[in-house]
Amino acid sequence: MEPSIHSGDLVIIQRFSKMIKNVDKGDVIIAKSPEEYNKFIMKRVKAVDGQMVRRGINYQVVPRGSVWLEGDNHTNSTDSWDFGPVPKGLIHGRVVCRIWPISHFSMNI
Repeated sequence: MEPSIHSGDLVIIQRFSKMIKNVDKGDVIIAKSPEEYNKFIMKRVKAVDGQMVRRGINYQVVPRGSVWLEGDNHTNSTDSWDFGPVPKGLIHGRVVCRIWPISHFSMNI
């Protein structure tokens, strides 16, 4: 997620539940990795179900119940361009702010 969030930064997340399940384009989320289920990933939502994503001549429509995730550092990110759309059921929460280091405190991630 660099340059937005760096390794070692501490963030606060809003955990998802049955009542809180909205995911919007632009949100930074924490999800189970679709490739390694014992790991978590932090990525930005670039598209939600029904929306189209495009990179050069490649494009894809995000299927129902899924999101398209990308890292902010496009040249050094393993994301939906590698593992495809991510089911919403793998999402654990939304990042609401960065709290550490204190010099980088931010509510706008």
